[in-house]
Amino acid sequence: MITLERLFLLSLENAIFLEKYKGNFKLMNLDFKIKNLLLICLI
Repeated sequence: MITLERLFLLSLENAIFLEKYKGNFKLMNLDFKIKNLLLICLI
């Protein structure tokens, strides 16, 4: 049986993972936009 404490810790880990993932996704998106701008400037 899963205790409430364990469930709380799992949900907390999940939330942290999601925040990291979202943060990385935003950075990747920004990086992609910068690369596109550089390509446009080079053409």
